[in-house]
Amino acid sequence: MSADVVTVPCALPVREMLNQYFLSHGANKRQGYPVVDEQIQLFGIVTKADLLEEWMPGLLDRADGDAQHHSPIITFDLVGRDPITISPEETCRAAAERIAAFGVGRLVVVSPSEPDQAIGIITSSDLLKPRSRHADDETRRERILGALGRRRD
Repeated sequence: MSADVVTVPCALPVREMLNQYFLSHGANKRQGYPVVDEQIQLFGIVTKADLLEEWMPGLLDRADGDAQHHSPIITFDLVGRDPITISPEETCRAAAERIAAFGVGRLVVVSPSEPDQAIGIITSSDLLKPRSRHADDETRRERILGALGRRRD
């Protein structure tokens, strides 16, 4: 899990959210972010896919029209469902199963004592990193053993 949780305020206008979180070139650029209310309580999650699939056509239509006749879209408007969460005591297997069952790319890790407080985030790629390292180690070992075997011949 990554304990460096970058959250998005639910009242942030979407145009600002796009620029600050999804279009920026900073170190915090991610595919999705937990959305919090004024009390920093977890409200939902917003992803790049949410923006592209459901809201971008509407945003583009509003940009072409008279902005004075439309209320601004805020991050709150993009949240389609409650966030899928996990507690830090649960296993990686439980995280992987929850990611697969809900078809999401990330889980918000919440405090066991305060289940509306985000303390981390775990992505499907986080779950694959140890396996990837293991596969890399095995490949290196095979190369070394193969090179040693060729020397003996």
